[in-house]
Amino acid sequence: YGHSQLKTGHPVRSAIHKQLNGRLVLRWVTTWESLLLYVLFVLLLLVLLTACCLVSSVMGSIRHRDHRL
Repeated sequence: YGHSQLKTGHPVRSAIHKQLNGRLVLRWVTTWESLLLYVLFVLLLLVLLTACCLVSSVMGSIRHRDHRL
């Protein structure tokens, strides 16, 4: 915000303005990338937890079936 109030006619001010915009874009991208990593990490944990529960359930049913024989 406030970009309409900055005068970019001066070359030094223009370079500073471009650098500030670049930092804002970089910060926005890295913030979204880190949020995406958190979401992917949580999804991976859920998948692993589900897989462990399924394996445990299958192993339990096999053990239960073997005891009846």
